[in-house]
Amino acid sequence: MPTAMPDIEDLLSAHPQVLEYDVLVVGAGVIGSAIGRELSRYDGLRVAVLEAGVDVANKASKANSGIIHGGYDAKHGTVKSELSYAGSLMFKQLADELGFSYRQIGSLVLGFDEADVFQLERLMANGISNGVKDLEIITDTSRLRAMEPEMSQSVIAALYCPTAGVVAPYEYTIALAENAVANGVDIWLEHTVCEVVQKNRKYVLKVAEKEQLEFHGRYVVNAAGVHADMVAAFAGAAGDFHIVPRKGEYIVLDKQQGGKINHVLFQCPSEAHGKGVLVSPTANGNLILGPSSVYSDSVDVSTSFRQLRQILRTARKTFPALQVSRSITSFAGIRPNSDLDFRDFVIQECDKRPGWINVAGIGSPGLTASYPIALRVVQILTACGLELEGIKPDWDGTRAPLAEPWPSGARVNHPDPRLNLVCVCEGICEQSIANACNAGIPVTTIDAVKRRTRATMGQCQGRRCRRAIRKIVAEQSGLDLVEVTRRGSGLSHEFEQEWIASSRVSVKRLARL
Repeated sequence: MPTAMPDIEDLLSAHPQVLEYDVLVVGAGVIGSAIGRELSRYDGLRVAVLEAGVDVANKASKANSGIIHGGYDAKHGTVKSELSYAGSLMFKQLADELGFSYRQIGSLVLGFDEADVFQLERLMANGISNGVKDLEIITDTSRLRAMEPEMSQSVIAALYCPTAGVVAPYEYTIALAENAVANGVDIWLEHTVCEVVQKNRKYVLKVAEKEQLEFHGRYVVNAAGVHADMVAAFAGAAGDFHIVPRKGEYIVLDKQQGGKINHVLFQCPSEAHGKGVLVSPTANGNLILGPSSVYSDSVDVSTSFRQLRQILRTARKTFPALQVSRSITSFAGIRPNSDLDFRDFVIQECDKRPGWINVAGIGSPGLTASYPIALRVVQILTACGLELEGIKPDWDGTRAPLAEPWPSGARVNHPDPRLNLVCVCEGICEQSIANACNAGIPVTTIDAVKRRTRATMGQCQGRRCRRAIRKIVAEQSGLDLVEVTRRGSGLSHEFEQEWIASSRVSVKRLARL
């Protein structure tokens, strides 16, 4: 069984205080994990991914809409326009190879008046310029009602994009990272880059958690998300770009509401609100509403009554019969937009630092474009001088899904771990949780199990199963029970629970909106 982090004592005894790699990737979000997986193909290439958090997909990659955009929205001629449509076409194959939740359900951008119809025509023309196929403006309202019976009767037209879809973004990121590890990439969790120096034509990355440890590499890919500008500054690239975080808040409703909407539903975008508030099924069958869009700091992921109330007001324009009483949770994520060009990605070698590649400002549609971004980074690395020897003869780009819900015969307190039902809401058994803890990346928190198996994501949000999951994680990881918490924040489990609850608008309060 591959492991994400090699035995540190073995490594230090072989190379005291220095770990040598060809390529160092900073950040194990969806971008860093995709880059790691793509680099894992190549024979003889030593690759490490350094992640500050306790798990991969620990920031923006776990907290977003989960939409695979069709590619019509990104302004023609931008890097986004080149990569988003290409990315949307890759997801079915990626999902087949890596076993994550994905559905190609198509999207509709809704028009409520003639001004909106004009905007739909502009979007369609932009999409055609971007190479998007099969776009269509539907003005037959009877056809629209057949496609979306619960949609507002005020809709007079819609731009239909059949290639759009939905994905579980955390599942996708974890799948990329686990497959990278299985193919020889080292992922170092809880290794926060705090200093960068150059020595002997190599970059030396020092980490806050282990002062005696250095990572050496000729090439560095900075995919540090909201901290990408800070990491770039460590390397002497300060001033190239600056991250301007924007917080997006969301509401998640149960699967009864998720079954009432068939497509990703957008309202016409605007300069002020971008793509605006969407109403969409998730890859796993819930309904998601959001996001808001406000400037924020890089750590504030609380939700607010004011923002969620506005999301609901806007969403009801699309879905008037929305039952907010079916809400199960709210959450927020921070998008790492860049001020270099607010409307585009930053994917380039730093002029001041040869071999240092910044991959930054990856806001929407960064999830959609993630794999083409990884391919582009590999191209840049080879242009910088990285020599690739060819594909490994034993490279395996496949990964089986970790959790199969509701196995036949499953029940609570079954003596067989394969049938011992732990999460009743989502049908997840003990063995699935144990498998997730032993898939190559250390699992030390309850939320790490959640993102791999969906345990605690159901109606009760873990109130009935969190204690049992905590015990399984302790057994599988070798940690003391007291060390296993929901998020690994360093707080006690009980205090962390109180802190999380206080940072979110409660479901009871949501139900009154």
